[in-house]
Amino acid sequence: MPSTQPTAATLTIADAVNVEISPCGPEQLRTVGRQLGRLAAERVPTGNAPGNMDISIEFVPTSKPSRLVFAGASDAGRTLDHFVLFSGEHAVRYDLADSEAIRIRAPSDCSTVPLLVPLISAVAARKGRMPIHGSAFVWKGRCVLVTGWSKGGKTETLLPFVLDGADYVGDEWLFLSEDRIVTGIPEPIRIWDRQLAEFPGLRSKTPARARAKMAMWRMASGLFGAFRHPELDRVQRAVDRQRNVQIDPLDLFGAGSCRASAPVDTLVVVASSDDPDTTIERLEPADAAAAVAATTRYEHLRVLEAELKHQYLFPGRPAALWSEVDRRLDALPSVIAHLAAFRVLHPHPARSTDLYAAVSAVIQDWT
Repeated sequence: MPSTQPTAATLTIADAVNVEISPCGPEQLRTVGRQLGRLAAERVPTGNAPGNMDISIEFVPTSKPSRLVFAGASDAGRTLDHFVLFSGEHAVRYDLADSEAIRIRAPSDCSTVPLLVPLISAVAARKGRMPIHGSAFVWKGRCVLVTGWSKGGKTETLLPFVLDGADYVGDEWLFLSEDRIVTGIPEPIRIWDRQLAEFPGLRSKTPARARAKMAMWRMASGLFGAFRHPELDRVQRAVDRQRNVQIDPLDLFGAGSCRASAPVDTLVVVASSDDPDTTIERLEPADAAAAVAATTRYEHLRVLEAELKHQYLFPGRPAALWSEVDRRLDALPSVIAHLAAFRVLHPHPARSTDLYAAVSAVIQDWT
């Protein structure tokens, strides 16, 4: 009986970016799902992909490229025709100079496609969406966009609201339209062992093997911390960075609590401070826009790095990726000018229950 598996299919991110996968089998969908989430991967329609793709990922037999020229160390290079990034030992080839579409050729057994999500973000900017580094949820009829620096408390704010019945929209990579509709990439969410202690309900949704691994790292951290030596302090900090697991939003919240998009009306900027209390205050929209733009530009530095390495290796073939993100963020102040904006300051690490109490109070008062 002939196979019904499509030779290619397209998934659409943020209602704007068409990502073509070829061939489109279970292994390829798992690879994409590790970065874009099962929810995105499961939305791939059956049948052949439409022709208007923005990013094409072709999975090909593994082969070692010859005559590689590197930009600095061996993390990026070029063949005669392709820009190359590495996924472990696997060389992934890119054509970034095409103004219409980005073409990627990935070895069929690679576990991830390097730079995939930032490239999607750059294409979304080209197509009129503002990339946002943040989290978003809908609680009691209000869509709240939470932004902040890396490790600043975005996910810690999202979790208690969704566990209290809010709808999840996205975490980490969001896109905002000019009419303030936010969409997200439903990628796996990083859960830390301290959050399992704070929210016991998360334990049942965390695989036993992952819980055992976090317990092992927690024990190792305690051993290194007991010696109080500067060198071992650095080792302890490295160990502490392993005390987490990534879980798909579908497994954490269920399909009924995952929403593709929503109109934003509240913006919260979170940041840690040396004050032991968690506080919240009104924030001028212009200041909020500056904060959002700063953290989003920082998260896109990998795009700028790739663009500069591409320019170094292919001087006559520009790849306009960073400029699209940068230009789109310049319009952010006018888009969020009428949002209710707040700043939350909290001690580090953030306690989700304290963030929930502060943010929920102002949402209810503002309503």
